[in-house]
Amino acid sequence: MMLTSIVSVASSVLAQRIDVRDPVRLTLLACASSWSVLAGLYVIWAVKESYGKPHFLSMHAHMGGMTLGGILTYGLAVPFVYNPFTGQVRNKQYQKYLIQLGKGVTGMALMGMMVGMIEIERSWIMLALWMGSIALFAPFLIL
Repeated sequence: MMLTSIVSVASSVLAQRIDVRDPVRLTLLACASSWSVLAGLYVIWAVKESYGKPHFLSMHAHMGGMTLGGILTYGLAVPFVYNPFTGQVRNKQYQKYLIQLGKGVTGMALMGMMVGMIEIERSWIMLALWMGSIALFAPFLIL
């Protein structure tokens, strides 16, 4: 679910970058990212509670918490900037800030995934393969 939220945030930012003016589609992508990150948080929380493990102790958890806050902020900001009822952009400067926020959240998520892989993966070969697959998202941050 967390990966789904990252992909939908990245899709929303990419849709803004290629100048899609359909505010309903952008709002749906932002809402999908918010709901999927909340569903992922619920699953993680429930699993940790069932095993009696404490929450937010690792660097991955701290970065994930910051990313979660960024995704929820992004999900609330999209309907504010793109009015889904009238289809108007409230302010062009807000649109630029929203794109930067989406890129920042995506970058934080990628770093959080890499830190999580470093924390759990013991094989250097598998770690390199995971890092390579995550690095495929990196060109998105340049767009």
